This record gives sequence, structure tokens and C-alpha cells, in this order.
Amino acid sequence: MFKPTHPISLSKEEAEIAAYIFCKEVKDEDDRKEGIVATPLKFCEGNRAMLHNLKPKCEIEQDVFIPVNDGNFHWFLVVIDFIKKEVVYLYSFPSESRMEIRMRSVKTLELYMEHLLQEPTFYQFESTPKPLVSKFPIFKSNVIRTQNAESNDCGAWVIMWMVEMGLNRYRIQVDEGTRIRIALDLKMNPYNTLQEVIKGRAENWMKTLDVPVIVP
Repeated sequence: MFKPTHPISLSKEEAEIAAYIFCKEVKDEDDRKEGIVATPLKFCEGNRAMLHNLKPKCEIEQDVFIPVNDGNFHWFLVVIDFIKKEVVYLYSFPSESRMEIRMRSVKTLELYMEHLLQEPTFYQFESTPKPLVSKFPIFKSNVIRTQNAESNDCGAWVIMWMVEMGLNRYRIQVDEGTRIRIALDLKMNPYNTLQEVIKGRAENWMKTLDVPVIVP
């Protein structure tokens, strides 16, 4: 199958579910569209085809994180740091041809956030200063790595920046294990109403295999 670049720790249940999501043969459109993640929230759902974007391949006083889609082609992340009063633009796939468009999106988000935070109900006291986000300088982080040119890992990079920022401040690595962990976290999340359904299907599917999943 594959060997993650870095070790990951999975329980027996997680290993079986990861195998069910990524390794079960997809025979028809029904298999592709099988629901894996479902929540009561609009747009918060995912089927097997969507989660296959996470399939391991070859080399994948608060901050506000805003994932941004660029032309339905690339995801990047905007971080508004209210402590340092700055905006950080994080991208895993540099593109000179799209830079102006992306920066325009970042500036639009600055203005939107500033307008949103003028609402008095956000504050306990009327005298509380309201942040002028449009005045925050924009920085492109110089500590980040970039994704493999042949990959479509941008979404995984955005997720890991948000997850790991408090620990590593944008210094992350996306690999095969990262994709598995994201897919499992989505499936195992308490909001996923299909948790037990997929668990049962994974267990039944494992019984049809000659070789069981072995967890070290």
C-alpha cells in the first residue's frame, strides 16, 4: 500500500477505517459517492471521492484563520493576528501570475473583518477600542515550505497550519500520514452523524479480506 514518511499512531479501529476509506475498491459511482462525513451543518460533509483527495501519494488576543479559495484551483490561508496587529498570508504553491489577485483578496478580507468588528455587541464596554484591521501590515511568511509541484495538497497544508500554528508557528510538514490523520479526524469527529455507520462498514469490509490490518 504505502509507508508514511513519518510514523503515525493509529488504534486498530482507526487503521481499519483508514483502510476502508482509502483501500476499498471503488466499483461504481455509488461507491464514489458513499457518505463518510455528515453533520447538521450546511456544507460540512464529505463522501469517499472527496476524502480520496487526502489519499496518500508521493511527496501532503487570538488569531483568526480564514481559508481562501483562489479561482477554484488553490487554497491559501490568511491569519489575522490581533496581538501583533498584523496579517499573515500563507501559501503552499507560489504563483507570480496570481499574486495580485490573491493580495486583493487578502485586503478585501481585512476590510470585511474591520467592518464586522465595528459591531458594538462584540464588546463588553463601549469604550473598548475597535481594531482597525485594514491598517494591519500584510506579511508573507518566510518560514514555510511549499508543496510538491505534482501534488494537490494545498487543502492539507491549510488545515495543518491551523492545527499546528500554536506549536510550530507555520513550520509544518505535509506527508502521507498527514492526509490519513485529517481524513480520520473528519470521520471520527463527534459532529459526524455517520460515525457508527462507517465504523460498521469498515469492520464488515475487513472481514472480507485475507490479510488483516496490523497495528504495531
